[in-house]
Amino acid sequence: MKLAAIALNQNSLRVGNYLRQCLSDDDIFLYLPQKLQAAGADTKAGYFSDLPSLIPSLFKQYDALIFITSLGLTYRVIAPYIEDKYHDPAVVVIDELGRFCISALSGHEGGANTLAAKLAAHLNAEAVITTATEAGRNIIAGVGCRRGASGASIKQAIMSALGQAQQELGMVRQLCTIDIKRDEPGIWSTARELGLPLRFIPKSWLERIAVQQPSEWVKQQIGVAGVAEPCALLGGKCTKLILPKTIIGGVTVALARENFM
Repeated sequence: MKLAAIALNQNSLRVGNYLRQCLSDDDIFLYLPQKLQAAGADTKAGYFSDLPSLIPSLFKQYDALIFITSLGLTYRVIAPYIEDKYHDPAVVVIDELGRFCISALSGHEGGANTLAAKLAAHLNAEAVITTATEAGRNIIAGVGCRRGASGASIKQAIMSALGQAQQELGMVRQLCTIDIKRDEPGIWSTARELGLPLRFIPKSWLERIAVQQPSEWVKQQIGVAGVAEPCALLGGKCTKLILPKTIIGGVTVALARENFM
């Protein structure tokens, strides 16, 4: 996917630079206002004097646009060029502090939903996705695994856990694990293969959650009483466990359901 990121000030530039590092395997180009060029030129960035005038070429040139600014400003500048969900690029909006990644345009067909989830995983942010297909999913899968666990073993454990809970994969909204697993290839490959957004929960959050079956080994290794259960609970809103931590082939899985009623 060919990506363009647009940052408008120093705060959003920091987010943009971090994403360039995280997405080094993708084709991503950063656009900045000329006022930032005076503060120190970035030879790998493009500069513009007028954002609305830049948008037509971006819509034609890129598969996805990442606006690191407000949602309102984004819609104002892209509105004249929106056609339909089959032709428009994916548009994701990120606030200047990197707290929310909003799928704003071409969410399903254009890939903005998937991109928002991917960016949120890198930023430890909340992915905001409102399309009916994704919004109807309400199961959060929390996963804990040993260092170097294979994607195949993690996938098998998740599918087995879903079977035990009598749940379908299509009802899973996202896969969650502790943030120290961010560099685990098996976690990333599992999320890609299952088509699930991946979220990394900060270790400090897990320390505040009581688990039904604390693990002394996990406590000794990483300093928390458990990973799968608290990740499942913290990965959604108004969650309740429907499958406590279950160890399958060395991988621990817990499932929680979001309930807004």
